[in-house]
Amino acid sequence: MITSVHEDNRLPFDISERRRAENGLRGYIERQAMLLEVTSDLIRASEPSELGRKTFEHVCAALGAVVCTNYRLDPVAHRLRLVFVRGIPPEYLEAARSLELGQEYCGTAAASLQPLVADKQQIACDPNGGLVRELGATAYACYPLKASDGRLLGTFAVASATRESFTDDEVAWLGTITNFLAQAWERLEAEQDLRVSEERLRLSQEAAGLGHWDFDFAGTLVWSAQTRKLLGVEPTTPASKELLLSLVHPEDRARLEEHIARSGRPDCDRGRHLEFRIVMQDGALRWLEDQSRVETDATGMPVRAVGIVRDVTEHKFAEHDLRASKDRLQLCLDAAQLGWWQYYPRRRVISGDARFNEIFDVIAEEAPIEEIKKLVHPDDVERLWADREVWLNSVDRKPHADEYRVRRRDGAVRWVEAHWLAYFEDASRERGLADVVGTVQDITERKERQEREHLLMREINHRAKNMLSVVGAIAHQTATKAPEDFIERFSERIQALSANQDLLVRNEWKGVEIEDLVRAQLAHFADLVGSRVAVRGPKLYLNAASAQAVGLALHELATNAGKYGALSTDTGRVDIRWGTNGDIFTMGWTEREGPPVTAPKRRGFGTIVMEAMTERSVGGKVDLDFASSGLSWRLVCPAVDAMEPANYQVEGKPN
Repeated sequence: MITSVHEDNRLPFDISERRRAENGLRGYIERQAMLLEVTSDLIRASEPSELGRKTFEHVCAALGAVVCTNYRLDPVAHRLRLVFVRGIPPEYLEAARSLELGQEYCGTAAASLQPLVADKQQIACDPNGGLVRELGATAYACYPLKASDGRLLGTFAVASATRESFTDDEVAWLGTITNFLAQAWERLEAEQDLRVSEERLRLSQEAAGLGHWDFDFAGTLVWSAQTRKLLGVEPTTPASKELLLSLVHPEDRARLEEHIARSGRPDCDRGRHLEFRIVMQDGALRWLEDQSRVETDATGMPVRAVGIVRDVTEHKFAEHDLRASKDRLQLCLDAAQLGWWQYYPRRRVISGDARFNEIFDVIAEEAPIEEIKKLVHPDDVERLWADREVWLNSVDRKPHADEYRVRRRDGAVRWVEAHWLAYFEDASRERGLADVVGTVQDITERKERQEREHLLMREINHRAKNMLSVVGAIAHQTATKAPEDFIERFSERIQALSANQDLLVRNEWKGVEIEDLVRAQLAHFADLVGSRVAVRGPKLYLNAASAQAVGLALHELATNAGKYGALSTDTGRVDIRWGTNGDIFTMGWTEREGPPVTAPKRRGFGTIVMEAMTERSVGGKVDLDFASSGLSWRLVCPAVDAMEPANYQVEGKPN
């Protein structure tokens, strides 16, 4: 206790609090003065290691610090690298050179971005304080160095071997100093980045081959060495506007003269751009691009122009090649009858070329995706919208494809096949939006052909089964009626059945005469033609589509007659007739005197062939009547749709 005697009554009193306050104030003033010194030294520092050394020199005495580490974050390796150290013996130095985030006290402070302060008791038992403990430290403080944007720059730490802890005031004071240290680090980084940027700019200009020029409107023109090289002018040749114009290609000279003249007018654009050709001494042509800026005086009159010039010959060649490539691409698209389109997700619109507009029956250059959606068949809209999600969220660059039906304004439904490829710009990738390019093709004919092929495959399967039934029926009837010559008669009927197939293949469904077609389909009933089967009609030729459809229908009718109808008994008869009446073609199949007929309970594939397939193939109408007296089938259609144009005659008229 510190005492003092009052002057009036001479009694002693305690002045310890006052002395502590005075000492605290004195320490505060000293620390503030030290802050000014530290700040001044940090401003003058030019290297990161110098920053740490100067900071430690100021704080070591005030804190009794004997150990100091200053780490810098390696942003690539995400590790702390030692840039300044004091008080660590050589045997521990190698382990301290690099720390992982979260390792030891410095790594822990860096990972959490929070200061770490430890006293003697904490250091003695803390698992992360191993290195500090080995150094004999009894008080420790580490601060993360953070940039103004909050990112980690590194750490600064001090340790004392004579203090058991640091006071709150000392910790706060050290935090202020490390804030100054972080600002100094950030300044050095910015200056270093600026130097690197300036050097990069210089190297880029050299690599780009940029030349510059300077012209005052009093008549002085200056060309850089690179500009002279681009113009093909010797270093000693005086620069002049007349020399420049003499080097320019005659077709570009007037345009350059006008460009120069406009630069000297008060109303000219301050930024100018021009491309022109130079004729080199060896006769080669080079394209140059000139970009300039006009400077004016206080009255707005141009007084000086400066600019840069570069060789863009390769760029011009590339433009030419690009145009040629586009022409080749368009030629390929036209040859393949493909249209191209592009979807812009930010504006939700689709644009395409003339063929795209023709296929989708749209007029506008751009159409909202919702309008295109309305054109798609209702059964395909959900698939289109699912594909749109693939467009917008694709993370790969592989192409995709799908098929849709489109309803045109005239009501026609067309099949289209779309191929697309999604690609991202950097900004759009962050928002999950992909621009999409693609092609579209009208595949209606292909789909119809595929449908016909599918139907034909079903028919082949069906006919194979029917043929086995026919062969069985032929064998049964032949063995029953004439067992003594079974082999001969059975072979003849099988050959007739084979002849039917040969006729269809041989004629390739083109120009098939109706009577030949009828007899081929009734080959297994050939012995009944003329007696129980009447075949009547003029010499007419069916085209490929109608021959296929009518032939399949005749086959079904004959098979049905042999199994269940007039030809399944010994008394039934069949009458087959065809002909034309004006522009109308008719053909009929009538059964009588056979077993009673009842309509089938369900429409099988054979009925589809006799009706729907025939109607669709010839654009006509089929009447199929299951009368009890006998089945009848009648086809009526335009003659031009069913027959070969050069191989039919209207009854009573010659070809």
